Amino acid sequence: MSASAQVKSKPKGCGRADCCQLGGDSTKGESTAATVSFPKFTFKPYRPGTELIFPPALSKHKLKPLKFGSATRNWYRPTTLEQLIDLKRAMPDAKVVGGSSELAIEVSIKGALYPACIFVGDIPEAFDFTLPNFDDDEPVFTFSANLTLSELEAILKKLVDRLPREQTGPLRAIKEQLHLFAGRSVRNAASVAGNIATAS
Repeated sequence: MSASAQVKSKPKGCGRADCCQLGGDSTKGESTAATVSFPKFTFKPYRPGTELIFPPALSKHKLKPLKFGSATRNWYRPTTLEQLIDLKRAMPDAKVVGGSSELAIEVSIKGALYPACIFVGDIPEAFDFTLPNFDDDEPVFTFSANLTLSELEAILKKLVDRLPREQTGPLRAIKEQLHLFAGRSVRNAASVAGNIATAS
C-alpha cells in the first residue's frame, strides 16, 4: 500500500465553528479551519397537551401536473382525466402506474424497460363510485379503476349493514374475498384495476 493511500483525509466538518468532527469546540480556543458559521435555531418547547393543527398552507395546495426523471426514465403525474388521455395519446407505450404497483418487480426481476411512466393516483375521476339504487329493476354499483381495495371494502360494509340480506349477496361475496386478500397495508394502496390487470 502506498504512503499516500494511508493518509487519512482531514475532516471538513459541518460548517459550524464548534463542529464535533473538528476535534473540539471554539470555546476552548482551538483553531478550526475556515468554516462557514450557520445559525443556531431555537425551537418552541414541545407540550404534550397541545393539539396539532393541519397546516393551513396545505389545505390551499392545488395539485398541478408534474414531470421528473432521468435520461432512462421519466415520470408524469397528470391531475385530470383529460391530461391522462393526452399523455397516453402522445406516448402509447407509457406504463400506467397506480396503487401499490408491481413496477419494481417487473423492472428488477423481469428486466422490463419503461422509459415513460404515468402515475394516476392523483386523478379525482379515478376514485369515483356510484351506489346502487335498489328501487331499480337491476341495481348497479359502479366504481372507478383506481379505487383502493380498502375503500371498496369500506363501501361494501356500509351497504351490507344497511340493506336487507337478500339484496346483498354479490356485495357480501366481494367483501369477504377482499378481507382474505393480502394484508391491510397492501389493501390501503392497491387499486382494483391493478389487481385485475395483474390477475391477483
